Amino acid sequence: LSIKHSPVFLLISLPVLTLIGNREMYIENIKTIMEYNDTCVKILTKRGIVYVEGEHLDIGYLDADEISVKGRIVQITFD
Repeated sequence: LSIKHSPVFLLISLPVLTLIGNREMYIENIKTIMEYNDTCVKILTKRGIVYVEGEHLDIGYLDADEISVKGRIVQITFD
């Protein structure tokens, strides 16, 4: 079993989502923002795409591998 296929390695690269109600969301293990407007944020993570849909969405902060999305979050979808 190689290190890249070990359960620990796979968990480390998964996106980690933290929600505070439906008003704020933190996503760890991101690569880049693919799309951003006030109703949709599309984020490429190390393991797929996360779609955040809502109203008055805004990016609270962004660093090398984490983002914060604020606003009224209505739906989160994974692809």
